Amino acid sequence: MPEMIDMHCHIIPGVDDGARTKKDVRELLLMEYKSGVRHIVMTPHYRKGMFEPTEQLVKKRADYVRREIETLGIDMKVHLGCEYHANSEMVKEFTENKRFRMNGGKFVLVEFSSRHNFVQIRNWIYELVKAGFRPIIAHVERYRAVVDKKALVEELIELGAWIQVDAGALLGEQGWKLKMISRRLLKNEQIHFIGSDAHDSQRRVPNLELCRSYVVKKMGEKYAQELFFGNPQALLKKS
Repeated sequence: MPEMIDMHCHIIPGVDDGARTKKDVRELLLMEYKSGVRHIVMTPHYRKGMFEPTEQLVKKRADYVRREIETLGIDMKVHLGCEYHANSEMVKEFTENKRFRMNGGKFVLVEFSSRHNFVQIRNWIYELVKAGFRPIIAHVERYRAVVDKKALVEELIELGAWIQVDAGALLGEQGWKLKMISRRLLKNEQIHFIGSDAHDSQRRVPNLELCRSYVVKKMGEKYAQELFFGNPQALLKKS
C-alpha cells in the first residue's frame, strides 16, 4: 500500500466544524491509517467572526490527537497547520504568527469564498508571494471565478499559487458539478495537492486511498505519487 500524506484534515476536536468527540478523532485516525496515510497536516479553520479558536486551545487539542495516536499504537505523525479564510489582514497575520502557516513553514492554506472575484484572488496571491509565502488555494474547484477558464488557473499557478482539490470532489461525492470541474483540473495537470478535507467519520470522511486509485487509473502512478506524497512532503519541512 503506497504511503500518503493527508495535507488537509479537520481532525482536531472542538475547534471548528470538524471532529467533535474523542470517538470522532479515534475513528478518523483509524480510517486514515488503514488507507495508507502516515502523516496528517491538521488544518483547523480560522475565519474571523466564525471560527477563531485560540492558539492555546488548538495546541491543547492537537496534543490530544497525538496522545490518541500513542494509545492506538499506530505509526502515524500529525503536524499543525491551518485553513485560513482570506481577508485583508492575512499577510500581516501570516508574517506575525506561525500558527496560521502549514507546520510553521512558508506554505499557507488559504480558503476563499464564492463572493471573491478573480481579481481579488489574484491580488491576494500576489501579495502573499511577494511577502515570501507559498499560498495553497484550498479546494479550488469551489471557486467559479477561478476555474471557469483553464487560463485563469494557469495564471495563478504562474504567479506562485499551489492548487489543492478535495478528494471527495474528484470522486463525485460533492455533486456532479464539482466532480466535472475537479476532473478537468486533473486532466490539465493543474493540481498540486489532493487532501481529504475530512471533518468526521460519517459524512465528510477520509477517502484518499480510493481517490489515489482513481488518479492512478486516469493519470498514472507518477502523477499520483506527486499529488499524494511528493508535493505534500514539502509541507512537513519548516522552511
